[in-house]
Amino acid sequence: MDDLSREVITEIANFKKFDRNVERDRGNSEAIEARGWRVLTIWECETSALDGLEKRLRQFFGL
Repeated sequence: MDDLSREVITEIANFKKFDRNVERDRGNSEAIEARGWRVLTIWECETSALDGLEKRLRQFFGL
C-alpha cells in the first residue's frame, strides 16, 4: 500500500470517528436536556476565536 492510499484510509477513518462522536454527543445532550438541563456544546476549534466564544457564552448564560 502506498503513502497516498494510507492517507486516504486514515482520513476516512477520521471522518467516521467524527460522525460517531457527533452522534454520541447528540444522544448525551438529548438525555441531559430531558432531565431539564440546558446544554451548550463548544468544539475545540471554536475556542481559538475568543470574541465569538465569549459572545456565545454570554448569550447562553443571558449576560
